[in-house]
Amino acid sequence: DQPRPEFDSYFADLSRCPSLAAQLDVQIPVESSRGCWWGEKHHCTFCGLNGLGMAYRRKSPDRAYDELQALSEQYGIATFFNTDNILDLRYFGTLFPRLKQERRRLRLYYESKANLKRSQLLLLRDTGTDWLQPGLESLSSHVLALMDKEPGLAGQAGRDAAAEAKTRWMAESVAQRASRSSAC
Repeated sequence: DQPRPEFDSYFADLSRCPSLAAQLDVQIPVESSRGCWWGEKHHCTFCGLNGLGMAYRRKSPDRAYDELQALSEQYGIATFFNTDNILDLRYFGTLFPRLKQERRRLRLYYESKANLKRSQLLLLRDTGTDWLQPGLESLSSHVLALMDKEPGLAGQAGRDAAAEAKTRWMAESVAQRASRSSAC
C-alpha cells in the first residue's frame, strides 16, 4: 500500500512568507490513477504520455476519498489539482456521489475525455469540480481523423462552445497569475 502524500515542508516554507501565502490559491496535487484507460483500448497516435506503458490502475474510491479528506484536514486546504491522465469513469458511481454528500466543499481539477454526458458534468459540478480539461486535441474533424482520434464532441456547436470555454478559462487564469505578486 502506498503512503499518503505529504506536503509538510511546502507548508512550513509557505508559513515563513505570510504576505505571499495570503495572495495564493494553494492547490494540493493528488493522484487517483496512473496510465490511461482509453489508451489501453485505443492508443492515440499522437500521445507522448505513459511512455513505459498504458496499463491503467486506479485507487479505490474509498482510498481516493480518504486521501482527499485527510489532506484537506491536515493542511486546511480544499483545492486539489488531480494529476491523473484521464478521469476514471467508475468514480461517477462511487467517489463523486460520496463527495456530493459532504458539507465541506472541495474544489477539484480533472482531465477527461470530451464525451462526458450532461448528467456526469452536473455531478462533477456538484462535487466541487470547477476545473475540467476535456481532451480537445483539435477542433477540426479532419485533423482528428488524421490522428486516428474520435471526434469526442458532437457537431460544430459543441466544438465552438468547448473552444470558447477553454479560451475564457485560459484568459482568466493568465489574468489571475498576473495580478499576484511573487515577493514575500
